[in-house]
Amino acid sequence: DISDVSFLHFLRFILHRNRFLINSDISHSENNLFHRFLWNFYIHSIEYCLTFLWTQFYCFQPTSFWFVQNKMEFIRKIRYLLKKSNPLIIKNSRQRFCSNHYVRYRNNLMLATDGNIESIKNWKTFLLILFDQFFHSWLEPSRISVMNSYHNPFSILGYVLHTKTEFQKLEIQFLHYLMDTSLVLKSLCGVLPITYAIGLLNKGGFCDASGHPTCKLSWTTLTDNEILDRFNRIMKKTNQYYDGCRKKKGLHQLQ
Repeated sequence: DISDVSFLHFLRFILHRNRFLINSDISHSENNLFHRFLWNFYIHSIEYCLTFLWTQFYCFQPTSFWFVQNKMEFIRKIRYLLKKSNPLIIKNSRQRFCSNHYVRYRNNLMLATDGNIESIKNWKTFLLILFDQFFHSWLEPSRISVMNSYHNPFSILGYVLHTKTEFQKLEIQFLHYLMDTSLVLKSLCGVLPITYAIGLLNKGGFCDASGHPTCKLSWTTLTDNEILDRFNRIMKKTNQYYDGCRKKKGLHQLQ
């Protein structure tokens, strides 16, 4: 493990004995393996610190439950949460539990939460203090941006993510009658940017700008079944990658 104490001492010994790494151009180049190794190690230290802090905020470890379909499973989950939670926090009605989601894609660090704008600003201030006090680097405050996914969708890993409001109809049973009501839920929705997928396939020479398949010169020696088999494998991988999208009708344009 990269967080092992013996590994850290071994890395410190290597850097101390080989001081030419610090004085040479190797430490200043961003395209060498040693620089990537130090950057990944630095990011791992940040993620390890954040994970430790988040486990301290919550008084219980996350556990998996079946989807709540029956009353017994719902009662078992509520009893578990009440048993592991801090009763002092529950009694304070001004505090509430927020879901935090952390994603790292290349050099972009993303923290998503369902808290209010005040809690997000506090997270930004906390991260600036954390980097300034515990890490030997300066993080520019302008590089940390706060974005509301409900009004500003953002693109990541080929998806366009935004917050969508959904309404679910419920029936509440009283003594002698039923009453219909609606439950408002906010969920993270992934949309397939079909123009982006067509652009990638067009760049590889698999289709034209409109999404229709094109033939390569090297494919003229192949049979029709081999060409169709290649397109079939491409479409299977594309559908598997975008399987998390709710609206996938745009994939039919590539067929």
